[in-house]
Amino acid sequence: MTVLVAGLVLGLYILISYGVGRLIVAVAGFQVDGLVRAGCPLIGAGAMAIQLWIFGVIHVPWFVIFLVGPWVVVAAIARRRLVAAMRDDAEALRRSVGSLRDLDPLTAGIAAFTLATLGFYLLNLLAQPLVGWDAIAMWMFKARVFFDSGSVNLANLPVYPLVGSRHLDYPPLFSLMVDTTWVLIGRIDDMAGKSIGLMFLISAVGAVMASLSPILGRRLTVLLAFILVAMPAMQTSFIFPYYIGYADYALATLILLSLAFLYRSARVGRDEDSTLAFVFASFAALTKNEGIPFLLIVVVVLGSGVAWAMLREHDRPTVRLMATAVAVLIPVLAWQVYARVHGFNSDVLTKAHPSWTVGVLTSRAHTIALFFWHLMNRLDDYPWLAAAWIVSTALTALSRYRRLTLVWGVFSAQAIVLGLALLLTPNDVSFELNTAADRLVLQLAPSLVLLLGLALRELPRRNVAEISAGEAIA
Repeated sequence: MTVLVAGLVLGLYILISYGVGRLIVAVAGFQVDGLVRAGCPLIGAGAMAIQLWIFGVIHVPWFVIFLVGPWVVVAAIARRRLVAAMRDDAEALRRSVGSLRDLDPLTAGIAAFTLATLGFYLLNLLAQPLVGWDAIAMWMFKARVFFDSGSVNLANLPVYPLVGSRHLDYPPLFSLMVDTTWVLIGRIDDMAGKSIGLMFLISAVGAVMASLSPILGRRLTVLLAFILVAMPAMQTSFIFPYYIGYADYALATLILLSLAFLYRSARVGRDEDSTLAFVFASFAALTKNEGIPFLLIVVVVLGSGVAWAMLREHDRPTVRLMATAVAVLIPVLAWQVYARVHGFNSDVLTKAHPSWTVGVLTSRAHTIALFFWHLMNRLDDYPWLAAAWIVSTALTALSRYRRLTLVWGVFSAQAIVLGLALLLTPNDVSFELNTAADRLVLQLAPSLVLLLGLALRELPRRNVAEISAGEAIA
């Protein structure tokens, strides 16, 4: 019975999050397709999480009526756009269901296995107890503190000795999303809270399908979606009990969506795809510290596009892009200021670093390389992931397609940053590898599947009819 209730709460949360996100993009006047729909649940969830944060600042109680009420008012004011959006979604759903009849047996079988795997993950998320140390001590801990006080307030907590075990500097977005589920039901429920990772997985599958169907056709796209769901790296967040409730897959999905929109941005820094790429990069920076360098990389890319357009074409960025950039950057900067003011600093910044010498760095690099080399076995998918990056790199080098090179560059830059973090950490490198390496790989794995799919467009295409049929799914 408890599992059933948690499942219903999760379903309600995902449905409301999608509705809020869909309302936001409709009011903003965005052109909506499959990729935007895939991101809508996370846009809505992020908006409601930040809404709770604002409520805490202005002392509005965290009650469900205050959480949902403003969106009902906005829906009433923008009812014409909302009705049009509902019609568009209904028509898109009808086309998607209708296209299932045209699937060949192999593609239908792969799709069925993908759905079955998603169902297995859902049951596992709901049934497994919350035992992961980081989930309990960081994400759920913050969520409980926020929920009990009705505000994003950690000021009353001692910096020491909790800073080493609680990581109070970690951004609050994921914990606030958990709080949103608790506000909807009026009480703390760890089972419902730790299960919101499924929403991110659904969005990731939708984003891959929408991004790749028009260029690869349905069969190959469904195959890549199955790989995205079933690869062994997914066990880190959806099977192993001691990892369930972590925010790593949430970060992975936000990076994936940002890259998908960045790829689709025909003119970097000026259209709505660039706007959404920036939104999801900012959400990544509000989810985990590893998202901060990713946001900086995206800022450099989009900022360069804006500067180039202004210099060469005297074309200024759209008001929508600038307004959205300011709106989503405020929470990121606010948290960084809040954490620094209260002394919630990352241990990477506060601990004394070793005296870096060529010998020390070489030894550390050898330890890291040896660790990952030992992971190259048939029980893990590290060999496949390495091969996927090599293939993607080769196809990108052969391609003259700017957007593919852009995605490859951003992905590789983030991978380099994570590698440097392991190399330069003040902590024991072996400890970091044993406790964090698999989760760092998980943060990149979904985007690597997307990158591989985008790179495969450089191979000889299938017949035009199949490509056109694939567009119906997007």
